[in-house]
Formats: sequence, C-alpha cells, structure tokens
Amino acid sequence: MFTDIYFTNLGPTLTDNDICFSQNISKVISLETPFKVISGCQYAWSHTFRIPWDLHFCFIKSSGTISESHSLWSISAQQKKKTLISKEGIVTVMQDYQNGKQVFDFEQTKGNVYSGVQLYRGSLLVATKSFTQNHAQIDLDTTIFLVENRHTDAQKNAQEYNANSIQSFDFTGLKAVHVFLVHTKDKRELTIRKTEHW
Repeated sequence: MFTDIYFTNLGPTLTDNDICFSQNISKVISLETPFKVISGCQYAWSHTFRIPWDLHFCFIKSSGTISESHSLWSISAQQKKKTLISKEGIVTVMQDYQNGKQVFDFEQTKGNVYSGVQLYRGSLLVATKSFTQNHAQIDLDTTIFLVENRHTDAQKNAQEYNANSIQSFDFTGLKAVHVFLVHTKDKRELTIRKTEHW
C-alpha cells in the first residue's frame, strides 16, 4: 500500500525556503531524513511523490558500509520477533505496536560489527539510530510533517512572510493527499485541501 502526495504552489517562486516532507519520529521532527524536499517551485507548479507503507531496515556497519535490506511486518503488527544470523553476528529484532506507534527494538546478541540501524519506507529513509551497548530502539508513528524550512542565509526575511510553517497528517488509510502552499497579502501557509481514502 502507499499514499500519494500532490503538492502545488499557489504563489511566488520558492526562492528562500524549501518544503520538506518528513516522518514524525517520537514527536521530534527530523529534517535530517526528509522524504522529499521541494525547492525553487514556481507559481502553479505541482510535484507528486509516493510514500510506501512497507518498512524495511539496513544495518550500518562499523566500517561505514550498509548491510543488505531486511523486511519488517505490517503497520499494526503485534509483538513480532525475528533473529538474523550472519557471519557478522546475531541480531534480534522485536517489533510491536503500542499507543499508535510502531516500536522496533534491535539487539546485537553476538558480535558488535554494527554501529547503527536505518529504517526505510521503500527507498525513503525515515530513521537512523546508533547502537548503544548493543541496543537500538526506534519509535515510529504514521504522521507526516510538512515543514516550510527557510534557508539559513534568509533568516532575516522570516518575519516578512509570517508563515504557518508546519502542517501534519496521519497517512494511515489515505490513498492521496492534496497539499497547497497558499499565499495571501500577509502570509503563506500549507493547507490540505483534499484527501482520498482506500
């Protein structure tokens, strides 16, 4: 399954900022791992991209290389466990669904060749976590944040726009979301004008 995002700019060209689409991770907006960054979008231009629902992960080796990909279970999986055995060691992966969030526990039970883990939706990186004492935990919900992210060299213009710069939605069950950046005399804001359900 997937959710398609349709973004349209209904105002001047985005020259001093970007629109970032990011996964919400434990209530912290992570602009380090955006799904999509839209820059330089002119009036009436549209952008489309797809957020897949399926999840998989890769290990980050201490050497900096990335391991092969491993699949995870569906969005609402209840207490699933798998053990991965390789020449690099043994890692136990526990997946649970608690309070609207997927919780992933990774534990290196033998060996310590991995320094961290990366979580993906399709090819979209949604989380990176380092191992601490052979353990890493990632809490992930199904909220997508749209963030108007101004370039650092344009901070002086931030007050001029008076923008409502954050919009969010839960993509569970949504086939498509139509997002617009609307400009008025005093401000610009991200709005969701239409959603389509599966």
